[in-house]
Amino acid sequence: MRKRSIEYCISLLLLISTLTYSQFQLKTSNLPDWSVGYAIDAIDSMTAVVSIGTEDDRPLFITTNGGDSWDTIQVPVDWGVVDVEFTDKDHIWFVYGDGKIYATFNGGIDWILQFNDNNITMFANYIEMFDSQNGVAMCDGNDNVPVFLKTTNGGSDWVSVNNQVIGGWSGDLWRRVDFVNPETGYFYESGIYPAGLYKTINGGANWSKTSCPSIGAQIIKFGDADHGMVYIDKDIFTTSDGGESWSTTSIDLAGWGNDIEYNQNSLSNIWFTQYRSLYQSNDYGKKWNKITGLPDTLQGRDIHITPDNYMWLLCDENIYRVNLNNFSNDGIVTADEINLPEKYNLAQNYPNPFNPATTIEYTIKTVETAQDPSLQLIKLIVYDILGREVATLVNQYQNAGSYKIKFDASDYPSGMYIYTLSAGAFKASRKMLIIK
Repeated sequence: MRKRSIEYCISLLLLISTLTYSQFQLKTSNLPDWSVGYAIDAIDSMTAVVSIGTEDDRPLFITTNGGDSWDTIQVPVDWGVVDVEFTDKDHIWFVYGDGKIYATFNGGIDWILQFNDNNITMFANYIEMFDSQNGVAMCDGNDNVPVFLKTTNGGSDWVSVNNQVIGGWSGDLWRRVDFVNPETGYFYESGIYPAGLYKTINGGANWSKTSCPSIGAQIIKFGDADHGMVYIDKDIFTTSDGGESWSTTSIDLAGWGNDIEYNQNSLSNIWFTQYRSLYQSNDYGKKWNKITGLPDTLQGRDIHITPDNYMWLLCDENIYRVNLNNFSNDGIVTADEINLPEKYNLAQNYPNPFNPATTIEYTIKTVETAQDPSLQLIKLIVYDILGREVATLVNQYQNAGSYKIKFDASDYPSGMYIYTLSAGAFKASRKMLIIK
């Protein structure tokens, strides 16, 4: 676990302003209830495909009228549609949780199993189709070595191309791998130390480690071969020369990152979603504007911006669409208008379940204390299911504000654990699950 101090989060507001969301349209008509959004792809303002986790399974749905209605696409699996790509309403590909790639060329009437090799992989993470013939996929290998697959014939053949063993696996779904064209891609390795961000310029056959100090990266995303971004906790690393050099912006965007999307119509326009909020930058990530008016717990998962400049935002339980051609920056609120927390809160850790690390966030309200008008003794302790204390994460005086801390469970066995926050008379507990 990389040791990091818990920084007082009020200072972050100096770099964050706030935008209205009134132009976001909710597009969930006739969709069933779902618990988790996995992936969305769109080719224009009217046509999108989405993978969501419903009560019974994880099917695909397609809209051809801008989300006013959705049609079910029957898939030959019961669960595990991790990532989805399509080039038109007939040509759709998806990667499946057990390492398979499926495709349809008639809108889901018939499906073809294009790749299945349990000798090298049993989990497929990512797929990107650049046109109807050329694409790249990535899988976590059985020996904790990433497997990169390439097709030049629409998936009739998926060829394993990485000749160089570069170390760890992805450790996520599709968030830590990104190809901008069939030859140029980036990959963040997990599960080894020191971890790093790697680059290929020959379709995944060979990889070189970049200089990005990317230990603990949550998302990597590139707008083109040169412009890219890595999000690590509260640090955003950006490059404009293909990873040769990096600049850093330290800014807390209030939680675990889920997706970053460059607007291909204007690369300086970048969108970022994490589980709670949505942010926008118009200067390559130097300053971020928070979109307000969306639900308090946004539960954002995946962003896609289309060539006609519409953005689709997939969340747990909701899908939004917004026209970026006339998106307004009205409603900016300065940092002076943002107040300290008015109540205590202990948030659910994320990710959960997890292996090996997770993040816990909490807020402390302002109270008068004998110690100091602004300080309170805060304790954050982890217990096993039998109530035995296994880790003390916080035991110190802290100011009112918002905090986050990482818990590394590398040395703890799988199972249910309980973490408890104590602040004066306030006490709250939540459960978390370690799966190894």
